Amino acid sequence: AAATRHILLSVGTVAAVADLALQRRFRNCIVGGLALSGATIWILGLAFPVELQSFTLLGFIDFKGPLMPGRTPLERPVATAAFGFPDVVHVAGQRYSADSWIVGDGFGPYLITNHFAGAITLTIPALVAAWLVASERRMPDWLRYAVAAGLFVGAAMTLAALVQSRAGTASFIFATLVFTSFALPAGRGRHAVTALTLAYLALVVGLMLVLFGPFQDIDRLFPGPLQPRIAALLADGRVGATKVAERMFLASPLFGTGLGTYGDLYPVMVRDGNPWYFAHNEYAQLLAEAGLAGLLVAAFLGAIFCRSSIACLRLTDGSERVMGASAWAAVAGMAMHSCFDWNLRVPANAFLTFLVAGLAMARVGRPPGLKPASWTHPIITAVLMAAVVCAAGFQMRDVVSELVQRQLREAIVAARRYAADSELAAPEEQLISAISSGQRFSAWDPGDAQLAVSLGQAHLHLATIPMPIDEAETHIERADYWFRRARQTCAACRGLAEAQVAPVANGDR
Repeated sequence: AAATRHILLSVGTVAAVADLALQRRFRNCIVGGLALSGATIWILGLAFPVELQSFTLLGFIDFKGPLMPGRTPLERPVATAAFGFPDVVHVAGQRYSADSWIVGDGFGPYLITNHFAGAITLTIPALVAAWLVASERRMPDWLRYAVAAGLFVGAAMTLAALVQSRAGTASFIFATLVFTSFALPAGRGRHAVTALTLAYLALVVGLMLVLFGPFQDIDRLFPGPLQPRIAALLADGRVGATKVAERMFLASPLFGTGLGTYGDLYPVMVRDGNPWYFAHNEYAQLLAEAGLAGLLVAAFLGAIFCRSSIACLRLTDGSERVMGASAWAAVAGMAMHSCFDWNLRVPANAFLTFLVAGLAMARVGRPPGLKPASWTHPIITAVLMAAVVCAAGFQMRDVVSELVQRQLREAIVAARRYAADSELAAPEEQLISAISSGQRFSAWDPGDAQLAVSLGQAHLHLATIPMPIDEAETHIERADYWFRRARQTCAACRGLAEAQVAPVANGDR
């Protein structure tokens, strides 16, 4: 349900931007905003590059983790590297698994270097387009194009040398080629760049087949010097995560396992205990979660985008063509980067993606007498608006739910720290306050299994604080209630408690 709401809000964003972008002043404002965002993100990245083992963002935000440097049980997976390790917590005669997520490496304003690279791919084409349009007829063309080329080269070198994002660099180069192909007027130059772009795309598709295809020992088919590098790529955990998505699709090929379920089902499919929340391949995860039905919808949307791209290529106005080139370059770069990462799950990059998608979908240059497409019928528009407003309301509820769950996680971590060091302040009041907030909010969000799990864990930890035995037993009973409620809501819960088995003495059976 949450994933469906995100899709509705995404569709609403694309539709609103596509409608606004029909007017030049709004289109210029949106492109200018993207350009300013790109410049800000780039400058912050240069000012605050990655510092290994520093666990700080922008020089002052500490995210190293409260229990162990480099791992945190407090943050949601989307605010970490989205893979981690389980910690087994023993409390009140029971035990449960608490996922401890690997924190990001941090670059500029982003927690993950690959997501910084995604933001650069989404925004720098707009920065180049804004420069070319603003400088037109104000300076020599050779200087304008030299500055534009310098922006592209500088951003690519930043991604390759400082960020060291292989997928991000490759995707940005592809975005640069697409921008050049769209921005050039029709002629031999455009044909040459288009051919180079298609050749580059074919190379990346071939790499995807090597990494994600069903081939065995394919690294042995490459020349000797390349074999170790190909073998290292095949052994990468992200490739393994994509393979798990393929297995999920085979288990439920028609409608998939359900939107947003990859992270819940990964520990079931791979029983090594280590959680991965995203497949690091948006297409594989879509196929796993939505099946062939989702693939057909995606193909339909892709066909619409292709039709709009052809309309952009036919534009004769130079400034309009450059503006369209920036949007299509960003869309193409993100489409390629999504083969190797999960940028569309990051709120900031998802929002940027839907902005540029709306710009790309805008029918700029449409003849005045052309009728609007059938999907803009007032009834369809009204239904979409109602669905988006409803989704936004639920999204606000989810925001409050996350704040409440964060309060519970902080109280549980405080209790875990107190169990290891009794000189720390007792977490009784913090646990009681968090439980009270969670119980009140559960009436508004009864289907959230993770909220119920956190409430159960908090009651277990509260039962270990010195108190009368009957009160402690009451908290243990309340913990059992919340765990039962979580099981009724979700078939693949993480963090459910189970009875702790006592060790068997020698000679006993």
